[in-house]
Amino acid sequence: MIVSTLMAASLALTPVQQEVPRPVQKQAEYITTMLVICRPVTSPALWDEWLPFAVNDLGVTQEYIATSREVVAERDPYPVTETECLDALIDATEKLEKMLESDTDGR
Repeated sequence: MIVSTLMAASLALTPVQQEVPRPVQKQAEYITTMLVICRPVTSPALWDEWLPFAVNDLGVTQEYIATSREVVAERDPYPVTETECLDALIDATEKLEKMLESDTDGR
């Protein structure tokens, strides 16, 4: 479900779009951080699908990813379950998809 939502969201981007709107980038960064937190309890495929899309299309920088990993590594492990992570990721990616659709509709 998450991967299909991500793929649908990627289709909403136009190839000529030069700059990612800041709210879209912030949402993409939020999802990236969630994936860093949830990585121990979710499939590596989620990260593998998300990372190129986030970096190439949504403006998430390698520096941001590295910082997220460092911050999460310094803290005690988050007590999350796979279900909690997947539910939160689905909500966040659906919000991102709506943001991308609105942006391409000119709203």
